[in-house]
Amino acid sequence: MGNRNIKISWGIIPAMVMGIVLAVWGIPALINRLTIGELTQKVLDKNNPPDSSVPLRTYQLPVVRTELPSGAGKAYVEAGIGLGYPDKPGLEDEIRQNIPLLKSLAIEVLATFNTGQIDDPTGREALALELAHRFNKALTKGTIEEIFFYSFLITDLSKIGGTGNTLQPDELSNKIQSLQNDTMPGMEGVE
Repeated sequence: MGNRNIKISWGIIPAMVMGIVLAVWGIPALINRLTIGELTQKVLDKNNPPDSSVPLRTYQLPVVRTELPSGAGKAYVEAGIGLGYPDKPGLEDEIRQNIPLLKSLAIEVLATFNTGQIDDPTGREALALELAHRFNKALTKGTIEEIFFYSFLITDLSKIGGTGNTLQPDELSNKIQSLQNDTMPGMEGVE
């Protein structure tokens, strides 16, 4: 048996080095670009979309009721959530099919907040962003940019007066700005 010459293609070595560099540095860098900060910014952009004539569709989820921590212990609250999304084929059907999941996610996210946080505009924004993030992950036809909130109302049921069922002034009842007529802000009344 004689010695066999094994030919090495010198083009393979740079390719291997490049592969190692990508594995060690490139992939983590790519993942880092998709951080929650960037995802949050994308949701913010959708919550504050630029003026455009692109029609949006809206969908009101069934009301969610749950308990939240409050300064007085517990508050029994209900949340009305209105979703905004582009007129993309199949997306509304997917939202309708996933209503139980979306309600469950809403309760899960609400449970991480207390009434004081939700009374604060920054806390409300954080709540809306977290809900949008969870909803977009749950909907396979949606991306982080597609689902956002056109309205959000939380009412502390324990603070509603028995007579006439009217909320007392300055109680927990917060609404994120609504989109009008299923269009982007600035295009109200455009058909």
